[in-house]
Amino acid sequence: LGPFRISSMKRLLLLRVPLVACGTLAQTNFEELKSATLDFRHAGDQDSAIFTAKRMHHLAHKEYGDSNYWFAFSAFNIGKLFYSVDELDSAQKYIQLSLNGLDLLDPRDLWQSYTYLGAIHSDRGDLNNSLKHHFNALYSLNKNDDSDSILYANTFSNIGGIYFKKLLYEKCELYF
Repeated sequence: LGPFRISSMKRLLLLRVPLVACGTLAQTNFEELKSATLDFRHAGDQDSAIFTAKRMHHLAHKEYGDSNYWFAFSAFNIGKLFYSVDELDSAQKYIQLSLNGLDLLDPRDLWQSYTYLGAIHSDRGDLNNSLKHHFNALYSLNKNDDSDSILYANTFSNIGGIYFKKLLYEKCELYF
């Protein structure tokens, strides 16, 4: 396949999609794209992280359609990245898209998807929808029998915080 000829070294790293030979077909190495997305995110380069995650999303859709783990996973990560730069509409769009593959997502990604949607609605002042998503996050923990007390504590705190914002102090006390 050979390397791409691109003037910017950064773009070269972003566009280079490692391939693994699989008979006569070539498959995208999604683990490499995931790793690159996380590396850019941890380095604070949100634009490159979004670009790489979108590339992963596009390739997952092209190779497998919209019913696969990588499609759902990349949508979820694009949404998280957009949330980190306060692009709430785009964040909501991609996180909601990730939920279309509920059974494909890792249970913790599912929990995070609902938690992010709750945060997005809270940031917009839509506290009823925020509460709905935080309760969905709680139900996802119960459904998947996740015993991680930190996730439960975080979810209870989010629910209590929404009740506090709604000035429903008696309900708020139940979750703090």
